[in-house]
Amino acid sequence: MANLSDLLPDVLPDLPGCPNITALDALSKALIEFCERSRYWREWLADIAVTAGDASYTPTVPTDSRLVDILAAEFADVPIDPASPAELDEALPGWRTDTGTVDYFTQPTADTLLLAKVPSASGTLKLEAALAPTLAATTFPDDIYQRFREAIACGAKARLMLSPGKPYTNPALHATHKAAFEDAIHDAEITAARGKTRMPLRTKLWI
Repeated sequence: MANLSDLLPDVLPDLPGCPNITALDALSKALIEFCERSRYWREWLADIAVTAGDASYTPTVPTDSRLVDILAAEFADVPIDPASPAELDEALPGWRTDTGTVDYFTQPTADTLLLAKVPSASGTLKLEAALAPTLAATTFPDDIYQRFREAIACGAKARLMLSPGKPYTNPALHATHKAAFEDAIHDAEITAARGKTRMPLRTKLWI
């Protein structure tokens, strides 16, 4: 894992008078935004043991990270698809209480997953997740550091250069750094979608 402080040399020379703590806060927020929007940080989480009759589970994510989205899921080695509660209510009335074969999952909250239907048999649930650092995190994946350190620095500088009345206030350069940050997010999103998801997800609920 890389340290957030490793990015300070990419930021501070362009921000005269900026305290380290202020720069680190901007770097943290830029990194979080990058991960949330690009879905680049992807990992298969620890397997979840599913018990027959229990549909609700909380995935375990790496330390100092949080779940952004579930990108792919398998139950008993069979892919299952995402669906919203509204879609399930329409297509599978009673999915919250009826037992049967698990074909779908939904996320009622950011860190909770429900299986549909309620599983009639036990098995292993495997999840690929998009992750982002927590606000308290001081480290992040080396891959992101190696590929996108300059982009994340640009995101931090863009934030700070809009601070009013500071020695480093610079709306003109803000636009340049913001554009570079946005381009990197777009590139990372495409890269992740092409090469990091082990199986495709169908976005429409087929019943």
